[in-house]
Amino acid sequence: MRWVAYIPAKPPGRAKRVIIVRNPKSVRFIPDECAVLFFGDYSEGEDGPSTPSEYAPTVEDAMAAIQEYSDEPLHWQEIPDQLPGCEDSWIGPVRIYRGESGAKVYHRWQRFVAGEWREFEGPRGGYGLQIDPEDVRRQPP
Repeated sequence: MRWVAYIPAKPPGRAKRVIIVRNPKSVRFIPDECAVLFFGDYSEGEDGPSTPSEYAPTVEDAMAAIQEYSDEPLHWQEIPDQLPGCEDSWIGPVRIYRGESGAKVYHRWQRFVAGEWREFEGPRGGYGLQIDPEDVRRQPP
């Protein structure tokens, strides 16, 4: 399950929305079915990628940690789990673009709309950054 809270208006450079994810669908967290992650979203609009995630031992711990950044109580809404292979920090089903062979094509995005994957222009800059996990593993120590 996932939870989302919108943070009251803050100065630029502050998170606008936070999402807590229990049982993330990203392949990098499988088979750990008890992971709890939380993301701060700085993008404009209703949906978009987030900053890197942080871990918490429980959903309650994540909510308490996030609340420390807000002067007002946050109102949490439960939202459905993400589709497998999609980005947990987006509200809607969004994934890294897949080519005809099914391979990921980085720096391109797809959204699941009306039963099919459709490419759309995703965010630019640091919030649109997609790092291939294989590239991270190949870095020298």
